[in-house]
Amino acid sequence: MPRRKTGIPEGAVVHCNSCKAYVFPRDFCYKCGAPLCAAATPATTPVETPAEPTLAAASDDPYKRSPKQPNKTEETVKRIMEKPGDTWLYEGLTLRINGETSKYTCDWFVMRTEGKPLVVECKSASRHHPSHNRAQLAFSAAKREYEGLFEFIWKEV
Repeated sequence: MPRRKTGIPEGAVVHCNSCKAYVFPRDFCYKCGAPLCAAATPATTPVETPAEPTLAAASDDPYKRSPKQPNKTEETVKRIMEKPGDTWLYEGLTLRINGETSKYTCDWFVMRTEGKPLVVECKSASRHHPSHNRAQLAFSAAKREYEGLFEFIWKEV
């Protein structure tokens, strides 16, 4: 593994005379336990530490999507329903429901040029996903509480 030199100023680290390790000045050496006295030799060579591990870039994994990006089902619904002039915001609205003890975040919040703003929830036609029932309950609760302010659409593709 490649090693890099740190920017520790000269004199901030001393050389233990017993075990020859570079240590920060304290009462004793952390490696060998020998007492460090004024006779400890100041370190003149920079201390080398292991290089930091490099993380793989997010673009290296083709299956990983970045946070706050719509999936294929949500993109399909947007493409089907999109009208000129409308502003589509992915997860653009979070509503407090059930006396502010729960939250509901819609898949799409649409600011339309005419009419009420639109709240769209998108699900695939498969009802076997665990989030399907929870999303239905939260969607219906939000619809009951905010029906006068928004128009709600549940879309299965």
